[in-house]
Amino acid sequence: MSTIQSKLLRIVIGINRKQQEYDEKMKCDAFKKWISSADQLRLSHQEFTLRSRLIAILKTSTRGNRTALEKDEIGKYISAYLPCVPSTISFTEMDQLCNDVDVIPSLGRSILFLQGDYGNVYYMIVRGRVGLYQESNKDREVVVVREFGHLRLKLYLDTDEDLHRLGSNIVTLKVVILYFH
Repeated sequence: MSTIQSKLLRIVIGINRKQQEYDEKMKCDAFKKWISSADQLRLSHQEFTLRSRLIAILKTSTRGNRTALEKDEIGKYISAYLPCVPSTISFTEMDQLCNDVDVIPSLGRSILFLQGDYGNVYYMIVRGRVGLYQESNKDREVVVVREFGHLRLKLYLDTDEDLHRLGSNIVTLKVVILYFH
């Protein structure tokens, strides 16, 4: 074998080795991505299952008179997926929270509450977004309640431009399913 042939053979062997190393790395990367995707899908399915169970409990049980099992399942969801509830909450507080939580069935855009409504409800945004509007004129605030009060928890069909009649949009909070009395 000539020197040129042996050099070419070494080059080809080197290229093959590099290609095999690259192929192995790509296989490992693909496997890691597959494992990661499977884990994400599993967690997403688990969250969906827990959320579905939570909504079923909230729709079928009586707020304020839930069983220990129902409160336990609600508590698991709250602890796992609602970081706004402090981890330092006591057992008694969590028990009361799970007994008092309720679902707001909402299709599309709706008015949940209006400026001036009683402040005895705590909302947590689990899914979707909520626009908060403020009317600075107290007389106009009363007009807004008269105009929009009958629309609470009903589908709001007017356009985004019509929302200015509620007042100035001060913030839109994102990520409404649960509320507390």
